[in-house]
Amino acid sequence: MTSNGIQAEVVVSRRAVLAMSAAGGTALVAACLPAGSAGRSGATGRAADLATIQQKVLVWGPTGTVDPGRQAQVELWNSQHPNLSADLTPAPFTSAQGIEGLQKLFAAVAAGDPPDVVWIDRFQLSNLGVRHTIAPLDDRLKRDKYDLKRHFAPLLEEVVGIDGKAYGLPSSTDNRAFWWNKRLLREASADADKGPRTWDDLRSFAARATRTGGDGGIVQLGWNYKSPGFGILYLWSWLAGAQFLSKDGRTAQYNHPGVIAALEFLLSGADAQGGTQKVDAFLAGIQGDAFTTDRVLMQVASPLNNIAKQRPDMEFGWGPVPVQKAGDPIQTFAGGFSWTVPAGVRNPDVSWALLRALLSDESLQAWAAAQAAAVRGNGGIYLPGFTTVEEVDRALRKQYATGIASVDSAWDFTIDLMRYAKVRPVSPAAAEAWDALSDTWNAVLSRKQTPREACDAMNARVQKALDEAYASAGRR
Repeated sequence: MTSNGIQAEVVVSRRAVLAMSAAGGTALVAACLPAGSAGRSGATGRAADLATIQQKVLVWGPTGTVDPGRQAQVELWNSQHPNLSADLTPAPFTSAQGIEGLQKLFAAVAAGDPPDVVWIDRFQLSNLGVRHTIAPLDDRLKRDKYDLKRHFAPLLEEVVGIDGKAYGLPSSTDNRAFWWNKRLLREASADADKGPRTWDDLRSFAARATRTGGDGGIVQLGWNYKSPGFGILYLWSWLAGAQFLSKDGRTAQYNHPGVIAALEFLLSGADAQGGTQKVDAFLAGIQGDAFTTDRVLMQVASPLNNIAKQRPDMEFGWGPVPVQKAGDPIQTFAGGFSWTVPAGVRNPDVSWALLRALLSDESLQAWAAAQAAAVRGNGGIYLPGFTTVEEVDRALRKQYATGIASVDSAWDFTIDLMRYAKVRPVSPAAAEAWDALSDTWNAVLSRKQTPREACDAMNARVQKALDEAYASAGRR
């Protein structure tokens, strides 16, 4: 262990994180903050009496407009704690994922005036923990016997920093299944019932299903390999056996052969459909949902909400994302956010109490009810997103069943798929790696760099950020 109490060699496993819950929240590593840094974030042996505290509470919630579901959660808190009235405002992040987008949070913490609770992309927590921008929760997890096992197990990996401490509670997630248009795949002489199971299947199905018009341009695309965005490169790379970091977390492996293989596969998928230029031109001209309007036949992004609202009779299939070769293990990629407590908040017990309240069954039910009312008020059909609490997610699925057999069955499948989920690498350079991944994706799919060239450049960037992060941690 280093002099500042950070054990850089911690490797967080699902079993270890769940052991933390079983022990009532005991830290995985007996690490402590640097001397003098605990400040107002230090935990006491006994919870504060919230009834004796008068305080305004500022919550930075999801970016964009105020979510009616999150607003309902805050209003429930306010009804139960009128002396601790909370205001929900969208987080002032230009992005919650890259370094640039977090500058206002850094500034607020540095100025000693942070919000009391923040909604943060979960994979950022290790990075923010090293920077002492957010506070560890272990003492309070232990004191209040918070049951981390309520949450989907894979998500707990991302809330733990390189010091082994927990820095947030999972509050949203998703995962990646694979979706296809059964009728049009059948017309393309592909196995529409099973769908593509391997990369070879997918490439073959995509080539058969792509149609061009009289001018040679694409009018129907077999597979949108760019969906749902550059972050999906993590999943395609895992399917090819990639490991993005060494076991101790200090060495970048973003040029792992599996990452290069994934990019080469995506390019081969583009070429099977006429090439990247034709695919890009087709995608640029699409307005509205391409899947429910039969313009794209296969994709990773979930179409369930649009199918339920726009085309409930659509014949579609679903399954795990195709594996590299038959017999490989199923995998999916779970992203999402956490509620967390910034460093230096006015009253850590108030912030922690609000975190727990926002993840209570009662609060999550209020979230779903408010969202359902808003969606239905606009003529939509409501499908709740994941709360990260499996028991609640399964209950909400039944409570808000659409009555569309295929949609409800596919919804159950996505919940079951969480058992195969992986999360982004836990790293103090997570944000820099995210930015580098974006640049690599764009450079390769625009044919400006080869997969090898782009991955070597990405790896160098991530390694530099890792070295700086660990060096900085050692000086704190």
